[in-house]
Amino acid sequence: MAITPQHEHSIPPGAYFESVGWTWTALPIHEHRLHHCPTNNDLYDCTPPTGYWDFLAPNATHGGVMACPNENNSTVTSIYAITPEFKRTDCVPLVGIGTHPYSGIDPPVYSYL
Repeated sequence: MAITPQHEHSIPPGAYFESVGWTWTALPIHEHRLHHCPTNNDLYDCTPPTGYWDFLAPNATHGGVMACPNENNSTVTSIYAITPEFKRTDCVPLVGIGTHPYSGIDPPVYSYL
């Protein structure tokens, strides 16, 4: 997953402020290693996630997180939180965005496009 740089702190019309709609669910400790994870690459943490983030917009009846082909770069997959206005049909639903403990010098981050 590529991280885009934060560009500004304004909230555009129709966007949800900060953590609105996000929920975190813990996973059992006895989960298995991630399938198809490249264990020979240090960029990947193939241990089971501690939990995952999922999304449901306020007053929405369904939501979630989707992986979609990036419209500008065919080698990149973009992750979207599903809102009632989301209309793309070329995406794959995800259980959520997995979390792992982190002990590096800089805090990990995520961003949106």
